[in-house]
Amino acid sequence: MSGDVLARHAAFETGDVRIRPQHVGRDGYTTIAAFPMLVDEVMSDYSNTVVRTGWHHIDRLGQTGFVVDMRVQHIRALKLGDPVGFEFRVLDVDDKRWHALTVMRHRIEGWTAGMQEQINICIDFATRRVAPWIAESRDHLEALRALDAHRPWPMGFDRALSLAALEVA
Repeated sequence: MSGDVLARHAAFETGDVRIRPQHVGRDGYTTIAAFPMLVDEVMSDYSNTVVRTGWHHIDRLGQTGFVVDMRVQHIRALKLGDPVGFEFRVLDVDDKRWHALTVMRHRIEGWTAGMQEQINICIDFATRRVAPWIAESRDHLEALRALDAHRPWPMGFDRALSLAALEVA
């Protein structure tokens, strides 16, 4: 099973995602709200296609994942029409949660525009309560976590959020 999920991960393509009018402020650059909106759009596809914990699997599995905590780091602004690409990582997994990181980059120039870290929980739709992942979902999440386990923890996400921790140029 892990080979199947790893193949889907490698083949996952977000398509032609571009910065749209609802993602920019009056100055023509992305707002902090653009990151969660864009990540939610592409993460839904990733969750359904690769992880198989998304909305399309409720009928088959009886459960799905919900985001319960999130942190966004705006690194460099994008402009209207800029093409963006995404990198997904599963940082950690337990019986009821998975910790994810999404990195958004300018798709042509390659620089990092922002990162979003989030904790997702498993919801059983029959009880409407938090529940353990079924084995299939947990196996997929563990395979994805193992794929990137050798990589260092993302810079900036190893500290508590505070004014003292934030360097401003």
